[in-house]
Amino acid sequence: MPSSLLPSTPPLLQATPLLPRALLVDASPQHHELLGQVLADVCHLVQVDTGVQALAMACQQPPDLILLTPHLRGGMDGFEVCRRLQADARSSHVPVLFLGDGQAEFAEELALNLGAVDFEIGRAHV
Repeated sequence: MPSSLLPSTPPLLQATPLLPRALLVDASPQHHELLGQVLADVCHLVQVDTGVQALAMACQQPPDLILLTPHLRGGMDGFEVCRRLQADARSSHVPVLFLGDGQAEFAEELALNLGAVDFEIGRAHV
Protein backbone atom coordinates (compact mmCIF):
# COMPACT_ATOMS: atom_id res chain seq x y z
CA MET A 1 0.00 0.00 0.00
CA PRO A 2 1.44 3.41 -0.89
CA SER A 3 2.54 5.35 2.15
CA SER A 4 0.16 8.18 1.26
CA LEU A 5 -2.78 5.82 1.86
CA LEU A 6 -1.61 4.61 5.27
CA PRO A 7 -3.13 6.30 8.29
CA SER A 8 -0.72 8.78 9.77
CA THR A 9 0.26 8.79 13.43
CA PRO A 10 -0.54 12.03 15.23
CA PRO A 11 2.70 13.99 15.69
CA LEU A 12 2.36 14.00 19.48
CA LEU A 13 2.46 10.22 19.60
CA GLN A 14 5.45 9.72 17.34
CA ALA A 15 8.48 8.75 19.39
CA THR A 16 12.09 8.64 18.45
CA PRO A 17 13.42 5.09 18.29
CA LEU A 18 15.75 5.64 21.25
CA LEU A 19 13.36 7.30 23.68
CA PRO A 20 10.46 5.66 25.50
CA ARG A 21 7.05 7.33 25.34
CA ALA A 22 5.44 8.73 28.48
CA LEU A 23 1.97 10.17 28.87
CA LEU A 24 1.61 12.98 31.41
CA VAL A 25 -1.97 13.48 32.62
CA ASP A 26 -2.13 16.62 34.72
CA ALA A 27 -4.39 19.70 34.87
CA SER A 28 -1.54 22.09 35.69
CA PRO A 29 0.16 23.93 32.80
CA GLN A 30 3.09 24.64 35.15
CA HIS A 31 3.61 20.92 35.72
CA HIS A 32 3.43 20.28 31.97
CA GLU A 33 6.16 22.84 31.39
CA LEU A 34 8.35 21.72 34.30
CA LEU A 35 8.12 17.99 33.59
CA GLY A 36 8.48 18.62 29.86
CA GLN A 37 11.82 20.30 30.53
CA VAL A 38 13.00 17.74 33.10
CA LEU A 39 12.09 14.70 31.01
CA ALA A 40 13.00 16.02 27.55
CA ASP A 41 16.24 14.06 27.34
CA VAL A 42 14.92 10.77 28.73
CA CYS A 43 11.54 10.28 27.05
CA HIS A 44 9.13 11.55 24.47
CA LEU A 45 6.46 13.20 26.64
CA VAL A 46 2.85 13.53 25.49
CA GLN A 47 0.84 15.87 27.71
CA VAL A 48 -2.93 15.98 28.29
CA ASP A 49 -5.09 17.47 31.02
CA THR A 50 -8.31 15.39 31.03
CA GLY A 51 -9.11 11.79 31.78
CA VAL A 52 -10.97 11.37 28.50
CA GLN A 53 -7.89 12.47 26.53
CA ALA A 54 -5.69 10.17 28.60
CA LEU A 55 -7.88 7.12 28.04
CA ALA A 56 -8.12 7.76 24.31
CA MET A 57 -4.37 8.16 23.88
CA ALA A 58 -3.44 5.28 26.14
CA CYS A 59 -5.75 2.89 24.31
CA GLN A 60 -4.96 4.04 20.76
CA GLN A 61 -1.19 3.90 21.14
CA PRO A 62 -0.16 2.75 24.62
CA PRO A 63 2.84 4.64 26.02
CA ASP A 64 5.65 3.03 27.98
CA LEU A 65 4.68 4.90 31.16
CA ILE A 66 1.77 7.01 32.39
CA LEU A 67 2.40 9.85 34.85
CA LEU A 68 -0.95 10.68 36.45
CA THR A 69 -2.14 13.20 39.02
CA PRO A 70 -5.27 12.82 41.14
CA HIS A 71 -6.80 16.16 40.06
CA LEU A 72 -7.75 16.53 36.40
CA ARG A 73 -10.02 18.65 34.23
CA GLY A 74 -13.22 17.38 32.67
CA GLY A 75 -15.02 15.68 35.55
CA MET A 76 -12.94 12.48 35.81
CA ASP A 77 -10.24 12.29 38.48
CA GLY A 78 -6.95 10.43 38.20
CA PHE A 79 -8.20 7.52 40.29
CA GLU A 80 -11.04 6.83 37.87
CA VAL A 81 -8.61 7.12 34.96
CA CYS A 82 -6.32 4.56 36.61
CA ARG A 83 -9.24 2.21 37.27
CA ARG A 84 -10.31 2.39 33.62
CA LEU A 85 -6.76 1.98 32.32
CA GLN A 86 -6.34 -1.18 34.40
CA ALA A 87 -9.71 -2.55 33.23
CA ASP A 88 -8.85 -2.18 29.53
CA ALA A 89 -6.66 -4.88 27.95
CA ARG A 90 -5.14 -2.28 25.61
CA SER A 91 -3.69 -0.26 28.49
CA SER A 92 -3.59 -2.55 31.54
CA HIS A 93 0.06 -3.46 30.93
CA VAL A 94 1.26 0.17 31.04
CA PRO A 95 2.77 1.17 34.40
CA VAL A 96 1.01 4.12 36.06
CA LEU A 97 2.99 6.40 38.36
CA PHE A 98 0.87 8.80 40.41
CA LEU A 99 2.28 12.24 41.17
CA GLY A 100 0.52 13.59 44.24
CA ASP A 101 0.65 16.68 46.41
CA GLY A 102 0.30 14.86 49.73
CA GLN A 103 -2.97 16.62 50.63
CA ALA A 104 -5.08 13.46 50.93
CA GLU A 105 -3.89 10.72 53.26
CA PHE A 106 -5.89 8.03 51.47
CA ALA A 107 -4.60 8.93 47.98
CA GLU A 108 -1.49 6.75 47.98
CA GLU A 109 -3.30 3.65 49.25
CA LEU A 110 -6.15 4.16 46.79
CA ALA A 111 -3.79 4.65 43.83
CA LEU A 112 -1.82 1.50 44.66
CA ASN A 113 -5.03 -0.50 45.18
CA LEU A 114 -6.20 0.61 41.73
CA GLY A 115 -3.03 -0.74 40.11
CA ALA A 116 -0.54 2.14 40.13
CA VAL A 117 3.07 1.02 40.46
CA ASP A 118 3.98 3.91 42.77
CA PHE A 119 2.75 7.17 44.27
CA GLU A 120 5.30 9.96 44.47
CA ILE A 121 4.43 12.86 46.76
CA GLY A 122 5.67 16.35 46.04
CA ARG A 123 8.01 15.49 43.18
CA ALA A 124 6.09 17.42 40.52
CA HIS A 125 4.64 20.02 42.84
CA VAL A 126 7.32 22.68 43.07
